[in-house]
Amino acid sequence: METLDALDHIAINDILCRFFLAFDERDWTAMEKCLAPEVFIDYSSSGREQARVMSGVESGKCLFVDVRR
Repeated sequence: METLDALDHIAINDILCRFFLAFDERDWTAMEKCLAPEVFIDYSSSGREQARVMSGVESGKCLFVDVRR
């Protein structure tokens, strides 16, 4: 397994911190900005739906639709 460069590690940590802070603050727009334009989502083990590729915005809506209510 390839080791991460220190700057890559910091960048990944920064994205995760911004993502979870936005979640805590219910700032859905900020959360969507932390997601890639296209992501692979696999909820199949939860019985929700089959794995598929979707847009980052669409995946954010899937993740947080229950939280928004």
